[in-house]
Amino acid sequence: KKVSDVLDHVNIHYIVMANPDGVMISQTKNRYLKNNANNVNLNANYPYQFVASPTSGSKAASEPETQAILSVCKKLKKEKKLQAIFNYHAMGQIVFGRYSGSNGYIKNMTTKMYWVARNTTGYADQGGYGSGSSKSSGGGFREYALYSLKVPSITVEIGSVSCPVPYSYMPTIFRQNKYVILREAALFL
Repeated sequence: KKVSDVLDHVNIHYIVMANPDGVMISQTKNRYLKNNANNVNLNANYPYQFVASPTSGSKAASEPETQAILSVCKKLKKEKKLQAIFNYHAMGQIVFGRYSGSNGYIKNMTTKMYWVARNTTGYADQGGYGSGSSKSSGGGFREYALYSLKVPSITVEIGSVSCPVPYSYMPTIFRQNKYVILREAALFL
């Protein structure tokens, strides 16, 4: 499809930096740490199967970054402008796209999104990562999107080395991901 055909019918909203504290910490202090300045892993802080811990937060959505993303998502959902969520994370060259709920539409579209991402990027399946369960991430954003917001969602891990991804890797990452968002958006025409 032509880019103009997609963009004439689908809005694409980007949240460019969901964890600015974590990026700065990983770049300057501890390259393996992905937590924010409060030492909370934001991808364990969402209100879906949340489990309180020192690194997930004292309560679901305790962090300002989580609250900001929830606010944007809820606003778009209320305006009927939230059809799907595509998450980029920084490490692994893996696509997470399993859904074990009962909603046929969400399952179908999440599966389509998953295969578009896999085929476009060449990244691996989530199967060898952790338990591989679609519901294994307590407090995870993708699971919150799927099971609470009830919208199709996938997560794509872009880097092949630990964070921060070196600048020298960016041309390859860009080449692998150049068309993926437009191809994902075309699914919703």
